[in-house]
Amino acid sequence: MRNASIAFLLLALSLPAFSAQYLERVESPVYKAGGPAELLDAKAKDCLKRIETDGTASAKFTSMLVPYEVTSSATVTTSEGGARVIFDNVTWRRGGGPFEKVGKWAGSGWQNAEKALLAQADVFGRCLASGGAPEAATRKAFDTLKSLAGTWTLDDGSGKTAQDTFELAARSDKGAAGATAVVEKNAGFVAVYHPDGDSVMVTLYAEDGNQPRLRAKEGTLDFTFVDLTNGRPGVGHMSALSIERPDASRVVETWSFTGADGQIAPVKLTLTRKAQ
Repeated sequence: MRNASIAFLLLALSLPAFSAQYLERVESPVYKAGGPAELLDAKAKDCLKRIETDGTASAKFTSMLVPYEVTSSATVTTSEGGARVIFDNVTWRRGGGPFEKVGKWAGSGWQNAEKALLAQADVFGRCLASGGAPEAATRKAFDTLKSLAGTWTLDDGSGKTAQDTFELAARSDKGAAGATAVVEKNAGFVAVYHPDGDSVMVTLYAEDGNQPRLRAKEGTLDFTFVDLTNGRPGVGHMSALSIERPDASRVVETWSFTGADGQIAPVKLTLTRKAQ
């Protein structure tokens, strides 16, 4: 009996050490900077904006068909000729569950969370190496959206087609060249695209009554989830969007829909420009 008590005590003493094994910090490698060294601090802060919003970075991955979302704080430290990103207070959630600490024990899959954050750090690194020119890249991406102005035929793969339009929003005295937003309309939603510093934002006004906001960085049109207004229990929402333009007459929009159960499903829309 005495031996059993001692064994139980030793097990109890070992539990705090085990439970303390969490992924609390991830540090990126040092990325070398392009451009003048005296501008390193400013460039690093500018490039950090590509992977964080209000000091919080997020990343997503899927493991065993389960979607995961990782969040953390994100800061940058600079040294001579380079900079690194430090992610602290790392948490994750599986599917639509609550955020919790990332346990580092065997089988937890914590390495996937680490890889997802380091992939975000690589985005920072590429920006830093390029000398940091986010506004120019954003203008180019937004110009692509502006070039879509007109009327399109939408095919959602169901066998039925509908009309989709892109309109330029500008002050009456500015004309198309001064457009500050692009508005996409069809029977299912209204989407408003606009530049926001080093990125392009889109707010989707969906028929479900909610309004997800998505952001595209690095001069791309690959949008990721930022936040949601008018969200309701039991109602899903769009959570990602990628826009491709294979040629002048076609556009492919690939949306991701996150259901109320946390499951993510792709929604592909193919647009063909109508003859003028």
